[in-house]
Amino acid sequence: MDGKEIFNEILKSPKLKELLGVPDSEEINEDYDSLSSRKEIAVIKSIIQGQIQHSSEDAIFKNLMKLFDL
Repeated sequence: MDGKEIFNEILKSPKLKELLGVPDSEEINEDYDSLSSRKEIAVIKSIIQGQIQHSSEDAIFKNLMKLFDL
């Protein structure tokens, strides 16, 4: 599985839909290759990309910190 496939499978998760307030009957409309205004989606993408690129846990953490301006 590549990053896009993993991302698309995660978007189908009922728990993620619940977290984002998306009804079960609807899809989460997000694209792996574009920026998202939802921080939760940005975190998911960052972790997937970090894993695919074999980034260290520290590098992934630092990227997440940047996303939240911490």
